[in-house]
Amino acid sequence: MNRSSSFLSLVFVACIFLFGCNKDVKVISTLELTDNVTTVDFGKIGGQQSIGVTSNTTWTVTVNTTATSWLTCLPLSGKGNGQLSVSATAFEGGTAPRTGTITIETQDGTISLPVTVTQSHFIAGITVTPTESTAPAAGSNVPITVNAPGPSAWSITSTLPAWIGRTDKVQEGITLVVAANPGDARNADITFALDAFPDLKQTIKVKQDPATISVAPLAGPVAIAGGDVPLTVTTTGGAAWSIVPSSLPDWITTKDKTQTGITLVIPANTGFQRRQTLTFALDAFPTITTTLEVVQDADVIVVAPGTTAAQLYTILQGIPVTPDTPPNKIVVLPGGEVFEFTTAGVPMNFKLITTDPAATEKATLRINAKDARLFAFANGAVYDEIKFQNLKLEGMETYNNYCLYPRTGEIFKQLNTLTFENCEISHFKAFFFTLSGALSGTPRIGTITVNNCQVYDCCNAGGTTAGAFFHAYNSSGYGGMDNIVITNSTFRYVWQSLINCQGNYESVKTVKIENCTFYDFLKNPNLTGAINVFIVNASANNTVAVSVKNVIFGSNTPFQGTITATTPRVAHVWAGSYDAATKLSKDKVYITTDHQMLNMGTSDYDITTDHTNLASDALWKDPANGDFHFITSGAWSTAGDPRWR
Repeated sequence: MNRSSSFLSLVFVACIFLFGCNKDVKVISTLELTDNVTTVDFGKIGGQQSIGVTSNTTWTVTVNTTATSWLTCLPLSGKGNGQLSVSATAFEGGTAPRTGTITIETQDGTISLPVTVTQSHFIAGITVTPTESTAPAAGSNVPITVNAPGPSAWSITSTLPAWIGRTDKVQEGITLVVAANPGDARNADITFALDAFPDLKQTIKVKQDPATISVAPLAGPVAIAGGDVPLTVTTTGGAAWSIVPSSLPDWITTKDKTQTGITLVIPANTGFQRRQTLTFALDAFPTITTTLEVVQDADVIVVAPGTTAAQLYTILQGIPVTPDTPPNKIVVLPGGEVFEFTTAGVPMNFKLITTDPAATEKATLRINAKDARLFAFANGAVYDEIKFQNLKLEGMETYNNYCLYPRTGEIFKQLNTLTFENCEISHFKAFFFTLSGALSGTPRIGTITVNNCQVYDCCNAGGTTAGAFFHAYNSSGYGGMDNIVITNSTFRYVWQSLINCQGNYESVKTVKIENCTFYDFLKNPNLTGAINVFIVNASANNTVAVSVKNVIFGSNTPFQGTITATTPRVAHVWAGSYDAATKLSKDKVYITTDHQMLNMGTSDYDITTDHTNLASDALWKDPANGDFHFITSGAWSTAGDPRWR
């Protein structure tokens, strides 16, 4: 055998050996999933998840679901290592979770790895806060917080009204931009929903306050002389406005109107105090209004019906009183109204207070506070005249009230005349009480006049303290009254003195009483051992001159309390220590048979000039109830209060 043949033989033998030895060798397939995953869960909104594949061979993927193909996986085959993308669509509807299976298998079928995919039918939904917001009329930003499950997309699904704008949204929320409101209150419902599940939504409410209009108030009444009155007007967002024409009276015109104001033109006032409420309204929304009361001063202030006592007090207190200038205001009260004050000392910043002359019933001014006075003088004031006319002036029966009683802080400089005309006066312990010892510097009062008045149930102190209708006490050289004039009036149930002059200085200079009727006078039930005297002059320095004319004294019996040989002491005039005989003038002073003087001393005087020889009930129609019309004629028929003749 040659060399070439031997080599070929060796090669052949080697090949046989080699292939014969590998005849039983087999490659083993491998397949693994990341983290050995066996399940994948999706929420209701679906999404995508990844699964890693590790293999040394070819593999395939099978997707199996029991319903519409909601589950997909890509790629469906591969070789070696790879990545699967598993996707689930959103779960619309459904009352229970749904499941599917993804099976990854080697090509030789030796390895099969199932993965169960579950998708929930439930989602937490969307939460929006705040659920209700209120923006001011001027507008504002309203931050809104949105809470959505996971990275869920959401949107505002309702149409925003023109007055609400928005900023760019972020996952966590959005800001609504509310514009200024030119009109009525308004609101809008705004709905937020998940993009994938529009039925998962929440509606919030955004409100806005109505537009406003305001006018800066006036500093006080417009002067009597009138003039230009500038006003400042403020509206929401600069909205246009106007004064409602029907609210403008003929005494107010306007000029220089701008967005922020207007000027009222007011002429001089030649009549009563006048007031008008102006109405300002938004042009586009005339129901949105504000008002301003314009008051112009006058010498006459007419108080409106329905005004309360507190309001009247404020009106009177608001009348300016200038030192050394007498008040010149006339205050007219509505007829039949009752003004009951629980605060003592109604300011007397007027020259006349009266009931409306057109009224059929008097206005009532009443003090309802213990030991208090109805009226108070203005400190430092100069009064030429103060007059009360056509009024009912009342205290409280058991409260020891006064009509006038100057106190500290009420030291007026001058009062020339004080007049009470056609008034009904009742229930005062003392009508006018001056106590100069406590009021150093109080000047004297010129003339006090009571005319055409009816006085009822006064000077009953409720104890052993003496009461007097006019109590003039001058112990330190201050105060007192020059002249007291009482005419054409009726006094009924006045328990003690009409006038009491006391002190070491001259309290009263002259007293004039004419054409008056007195009934149930001088019968205080409590003054045991004391004095019931018509006019008391208790000091040698009180040389008061008294003139009494055309007067009738009715019953003062039966006397209250125990009558003894010395008490009670009842007289017309107690002259003190001076000779009153030279100071007394009396003419046509009549008494009834039931009018008596008792236990008079040497300084006491009976000023009677004539007797009717009739008891009160025989002389007058119904004296106990205030009817003093004569039922029996005589010389006395021209005496007494003229209203009864």
